[in-house]
Amino acid sequence: MSAKRSTDDRRRAERTASVSFVVSAVAAALFALFVAFDLRTQFQGAAFGLALGAMAVGAVIWSLRVLVQVQVEDKRDASADTPLVENTPKRASFLQTSAYVALGALSIALLFPFRALAPAYGSGLYRTKWRPGARVVRDDGTPLRPTDIAVGSVMTVFPEGAIGDASSATLLLRLGWATLQTIAHSSWCPRGCIAFSKVCTHAGCPVGVYRQSTQQLLCPCHQSVFDVARSAAPVSGPATRPLPQLPLVVGSDGYLRASSDYLEPVGPGFWNRS
Repeated sequence: MSAKRSTDDRRRAERTASVSFVVSAVAAALFALFVAFDLRTQFQGAAFGLALGAMAVGAVIWSLRVLVQVQVEDKRDASADTPLVENTPKRASFLQTSAYVALGALSIALLFPFRALAPAYGSGLYRTKWRPGARVVRDDGTPLRPTDIAVGSVMTVFPEGAIGDASSATLLLRLGWATLQTIAHSSWCPRGCIAFSKVCTHAGCPVGVYRQSTQQLLCPCHQSVFDVARSAAPVSGPATRPLPQLPLVVGSDGYLRASSDYLEPVGPGFWNRS
């Protein structure tokens, strides 16, 4: 009776461990999908946590309830006159397969976050969401006219339809006439409005501080300073390239629009770019 009970317990443990591994594999696949489609980080975290938790539960049950029980039964069978013969290979095979599948799915899923840390290949290195005719909008989607921004002020803007896109984040300023005379591409500054990439050319941090008194943009990450009067050329800090300037025009409807994408890649330098 005790031998039968022991066998039943082991079978239940095998089923539980197998289910845990299957749940881990499914959760890992969901995590990869959530990351690939850039869904909310709460969903990504929940899926990843479930994958790790289910994997841990399955591993603990397998090691403490299945392997230990098998060893005990093997010892008992070896000392008995008639070995206890059971049809276990199929169950053991499924348990091992589910464990390998879960481990493989989790390993593959872990590659997806690292993909976001690497630079995107192809045109992603050179292009943003700005296109000819794209309206300049606030982060709430409101389009802007030149008169909507005061002289000496700055705001973060995006191309219409791409609000929140990090590579397209742009600093919009309105300069006085005297300062515009020193800008290399003053024709890109309708009615004193000038736009520079918000992505620092040193390490890709967001440039977020404007010193109106000195007309300088500051990146708070590593203290790179860019002179707006010199077309956002770096004047101190580790950055060596100016912030790319976005060509602007005023559309027939009176709203600010981009006349093209940035004419040079935004962000830090890489292997084939100076």
